[in-house]
Parts: sequence; C-alpha cells; structure tokens
Amino acid sequence: MRVIILISFFLSLLACSEPVEHNCAAFKTGKFKVNKVDSLISETLITRTDKYQIEEFTQYYKRDFEGKLIKKTSKHLDSFTVKWVNDCEFVLKKIHPKNRIERKAFFVRILTTTKDSYYFEGRFEDNKSLTYQTAYRIKND
Repeated sequence: MRVIILISFFLSLLACSEPVEHNCAAFKTGKFKVNKVDSLISETLITRTDKYQIEEFTQYYKRDFEGKLIKKTSKHLDSFTVKWVNDCEFVLKKIHPKNRIERKAFFVRILTTTKDSYYFEGRFEDNKSLTYQTAYRIKND
C-alpha cells in the first residue's frame, strides 16, 4: 500500500511540473551573457549571427604562490564560425587558432530553453568531459 501511495505522489509531482521548452531556434542569433565560466573568467558576452560568434570576456590572473587574486585583468575577444547541425546543436570553430587546443571544435547542445535563456552542454572535440552553463539573452537597448 505504501508503494502505491509513493508512486502516486511522484506521478502527481511529475504531472504538475512545467514542460521542458525546446525553442532552440529562438537562440540561433542574438546577444547573450554566460556568467562565471570558471574561477578566472567572470562572464562572457556572446554575439551570434547565422555564421559567426564573437565572445568577449575578462580574464583575471592569479600570480602569487598563495593563490591570491592580483587585480590584473585582461579583456579578450574570440571569433568563431558557427555551423548548426540541427535546431538545438551547433559547432564552434575558432577563426584564428593560436595552438593545437584552439584548433579543436567545440560542440554545443541546447538542453532546455526559457523565454530569455537556454541551458546547454558543451565539449571539445575528442573530449568526453561535458561542461554545463546557462546563457541569458541580453536585451537590445
């Protein structure tokens, strides 16, 4: 009897949850922001057209042996080609790679969307490790 009650409870929770949106086409172009990528990059601003993506980010450097953050920053711009595999998956390739790692493609799969954001997974070519992030649409002023 307990099992039936528990199953009924969990099924009712699933029935009440919001359906997952997959309006990936709404995010093929535009301006987006990804918050804190890792401990050294605070946020990335993305501008994407049908064929290109430009990323602007500020990198913070750790320089001392104790790991204290020194207030040295540097702004970076990266340019990529964008190739859409389907409505929810695309591949980024750096336009001017400086080394072997930068020559690798970055695969992106949009997992869910909301009105103003999308949650995605990404990985480099030949790498099974996935990274998960949320990109937020930036309103044009």
